Amino acid sequence: MKLYPQTFERRDGLCYIGGISIKDLVQKYYTPLYIVCAQTVKSRVESFKESFKKYLPFESRIAFAGKSLCVTGFLKKLKELDTWLDVVSGGELYTAIKAGFDMKRIYFHGNNKSFEELEFAIKSNVGYIVVDGFSEIEKIRELSKKYNYIPCMIRISPGIEAHTHEFIKTGKIDSKFGFPIGEDAIKAVKELSSIDSVKFKGIHAHIGSQIFDSKPYVELVNVMFDFANKLNNEGFTLENINFGGGFGIAYTEEDYPLSIEEFVKDISLEIVKNMKKYSMKDLAFTVEPGRSIAGPSGITVYRVGSIKKINGFVPYVAVDGGMADNPRYALYKAKYHAELDEKTEIFQEVKIVGRFCESGDMLIEKIMLPEVNVGDLLLVFATGAYNYSMASNYNRFGRPAMVMVEDGKDTLIVRRETYEDIVSHDM
Repeated sequence: MKLYPQTFERRDGLCYIGGISIKDLVQKYYTPLYIVCAQTVKSRVESFKESFKKYLPFESRIAFAGKSLCVTGFLKKLKELDTWLDVVSGGELYTAIKAGFDMKRIYFHGNNKSFEELEFAIKSNVGYIVVDGFSEIEKIRELSKKYNYIPCMIRISPGIEAHTHEFIKTGKIDSKFGFPIGEDAIKAVKELSSIDSVKFKGIHAHIGSQIFDSKPYVELVNVMFDFANKLNNEGFTLENINFGGGFGIAYTEEDYPLSIEEFVKDISLEIVKNMKKYSMKDLAFTVEPGRSIAGPSGITVYRVGSIKKINGFVPYVAVDGGMADNPRYALYKAKYHAELDEKTEIFQEVKIVGRFCESGDMLIEKIMLPEVNVGDLLLVFATGAYNYSMASNYNRFGRPAMVMVEDGKDTLIVRRETYEDIVSHDM
């Protein structure tokens, strides 16, 4: 099934992932529990790499979008897989350092980087600082008095409308991200390049998230090459064009995104056309998948704690987690697929709700499940991205543990928070 991690299976009435029964994982680590399938991570990274190798005769870079899942153990796995990385804060950069990531393979993003974060990035020798506004240029100008090498790109807002949720559209001209393409963006390159310490490296754009077809990317390639050509005519040399991420995944059976290979093929063929059209050479090309690598790799396991039935209404099934470990329904009305661990028949429609003090604390608004009983384990799929990374301590609940599974072995990569953790910063 397209919604399952690669190693997920049902065997002898139980669910397994990475060769380990989910029941055994829960007995060891309790619930709620984030589980990451390392084989799925590897498979999806390799799919990006092999597809670019097949369709693009130029250097390609797969930079994982750290905001989707940034914990040391997960980044170590990506390092093993020889990826690049995109970070958006000092905290994500510090996590990458702790994971042993090659700093030259890091893109440092963010629309409001602090002076301290920029200095941290420069001192850490990151490969690219992606500049997002004129106020950031002034910070870099000040830092140039102290540092003699600052590698920079600019982020442009390309004016491309991707058909996705309004909150995750980022490529519009009217956006908090980037320089509007045209005079503003050219002015930004000129101002950056006038700073002695700055080495201008290239351009970046990101048009949104959870995009299901390649048409916006094809349009983006054309827009970016047109702008790159204008910069060349102004005397500026580029070494990298970064097209961002946003490649969609299936959360339910209703979702039909293109495959990784289909996305990469269409983007690559358009790059090849434009390289010939503008007679360009010596360019590297980057994409920044996050959700499309981490999302399908993860599941979250909950235990059912109570069931509320009201005559004439859909029953409420409450689990021991909710919006604090997965806020995506509250933010976007996001949909998910879920199943019970040991049951597959006797279907009924239910609502899956959490245990937090909000009426909007919902995980799944309506879903058909077998008969549910208190104590059952509920598995929610495709939760590897933007679940733990957006989790909170709302109502003073600790964040769940995260375990990575591979070839019959489980490795704890985030321990469960305790009550003492929750009060550890209180004065």
